[in-house]
Amino acid sequence: MTSYEKLDLRYVGTIGSGTFGRVDLAWSEPSKQHYAVKKFSIHDVVQEGHTEYVNRERQILRCLDNPFIVKLCINSHLRVCTQMDKFNLFLVTEFVEGGELRDYLGDMSEEDLYAAVRFYSMEIICALRHIHPKNIVLRDLKPENLLLSRDGHVKISDFGLAKVLKGKTYTICGTPEFMAPEILSKKGYGMDVDWWSLGILLFELITGRTPFSGDTQEETFEAIRKGDLRFPDGFHAEAR
Repeated sequence: MTSYEKLDLRYVGTIGSGTFGRVDLAWSEPSKQHYAVKKFSIHDVVQEGHTEYVNRERQILRCLDNPFIVKLCINSHLRVCTQMDKFNLFLVTEFVEGGELRDYLGDMSEEDLYAAVRFYSMEIICALRHIHPKNIVLRDLKPENLLLSRDGHVKISDFGLAKVLKGKTYTICGTPEFMAPEILSKKGYGMDVDWWSLGILLFELITGRTPFSGDTQEETFEAIRKGDLRFPDGFHAEAR
C-alpha cells in the first residue's frame, strides 16, 4: 500500500513547490474533496539540514486556525495530517484552488488594483495578528506564498521558514528581496520583520517589482540596508 493509499488519497498530479519540497494534488474519495500534499524527500531534507524546518512547519500549522491561513488536515476522513514511507514525508493541507494572488491581480485596471490590494492587505494583516500573539514569526511573506480560495479570500500557504520565538532569533533566511534590514544586521530580530515584508509585498503587487534589488544578492542586501525607497510616477499617495 502506498503512502497516498494509507491516507485514503489518490495522486492526481504535481501543482507546485514549497520551501523544501514539491506540492501534489490528491483526491479523497471518502470526503469527495481535493487536498494539497507537500511531499518532502527524507534524503534531501536530512542532507541539506532542513529536518528542523520541516518538523517546525507541521507543528506550527497544527496550532493555527485562521480563515486566511491554509489549514492542516485532521478530520474524520484524514485522521492524520502526515504520513512517512522509506523515502518521503507527506504533509496534507486543504487545497486552495483559486491560484496565486499575483496572477489574479495581473489584468486589473489601476483603480481596481489599488482597491484589491487594500482589501487583501487587511486579510494578510488579520493573519499576522493571529500568528504573532503565538510568538510565531513567518519570515517568508511573498506573492508566491499567497493563494486565493474559491470565494476570493487570501490564504498564506507556506510556513517552511516560520519559527516560534523565545526572544530574538539570528538566522539569516527568507527570500532576499523581502528580507528586513534587521535580518541582515546579524544583531537579532523578532516579529517586526514580517511587517517589513508586508510593505515590500504590497509595493510589488502594485508596481510589479520589489523596491530594493540588485544584479547580485549582495547588491540587493546593500540596497535594503541603505533603504533608499523611491516610488514610481503615479504611485498613489495613500498607498505610500
